[in-house]
Amino acid sequence: MPEEEKTETVPMQTMPALALRGLTVYPKMMVHFDVGREASVKAIEESMSSNQPIFLVAQKDIRVEEPDRNHLFAMGTVSVVRQILRLPGKTIRVMVEGQTRARLHELTQTDPYLVAQVEPVETSEHYEGKTNSLRAEAAIRQAYELFDRYSELSPKNASAEMLMNIMSSEDAGYIADFLAQNVSMRVLDKQSILDELRPVQRLNKMNRLLRREVEILEMEQSIQRRVQENMTQNQKDAFLREQVRVIQEELGEDGDNELAAYRRAETVERQARNRAAQMYHRVNGLIADLAARMEGSKAEMTTAAEALGQALDQLQSALDGGQDVLTEGAATLRALEPEHPAEEETK
Repeated sequence: MPEEEKTETVPMQTMPALALRGLTVYPKMMVHFDVGREASVKAIEESMSSNQPIFLVAQKDIRVEEPDRNHLFAMGTVSVVRQILRLPGKTIRVMVEGQTRARLHELTQTDPYLVAQVEPVETSEHYEGKTNSLRAEAAIRQAYELFDRYSELSPKNASAEMLMNIMSSEDAGYIADFLAQNVSMRVLDKQSILDELRPVQRLNKMNRLLRREVEILEMEQSIQRRVQENMTQNQKDAFLREQVRVIQEELGEDGDNELAAYRRAETVERQARNRAAQMYHRVNGLIADLAARMEGSKAEMTTAAEALGQALDQLQSALDGGQDVLTEGAATLRALEPEHPAEEETK
């Protein structure tokens, strides 16, 4: 037998067993989860009352309610129940701490709870000791980089504390187990990490799985980014249209009415300026006409010229948009025009 597969002979152990659905527990890891099946609750209670460990092993098919040996993986974890919290109903929340890997040989009891005969593994120095080789160091550094990238892409599933926990360890096997416990992966992938007894090979396998998870997350972000870019312009247009609609509702008018009102105001202003210009020319004509008629009376001419000059000034102001001044100038002209013909008839 190759040296890397040698293990110390360990006597079989019999203990309560709990079949896990969608969960894998690793050595030296503290995990909490909810338990609802009656057989599982009884197994945990027996472990606590008898002060003995419990064997945690994952189910191959989570749909099976009453699993037997064929429904369970071969490798599991001998664990210790640290805490139990009873929830409403028949569910309990349990906190366990993984101790060591163990191989399932058989189930000696299935009712009222599972009892397993297991063989603990990883008891030799070869499996438990730290690995200081260059290959181990390279694998550890790669794990740091990959998990750092994973934490950037999935901050909800990773934290700075988890990264510090990894970086503070030089044990390739522990780092692999820690990553497998905390990274979202398929059950079969997690089980493959539990099955691997060689620390460096385990971390290399974990790095491959972690790299795949990083690539999947990057692809998801790329897809989301492309979809977002395709939708951005339409969303902007829809948003702006909605803003215009709301503003128009607040103003009590629609876009067509607003444009029409602007054009009407422009037309009125242009017409007012045209009328003011016409009246300006008319005043000039009146001044010349009255000057000719009143050549014999210098005093009258002076008085009329002053009055007409005032009217001219007022009309000039109307050219700048003063509609009130325009009206006053027109009224002044109307008051002046009938006076002089009456005087001429008297003469």
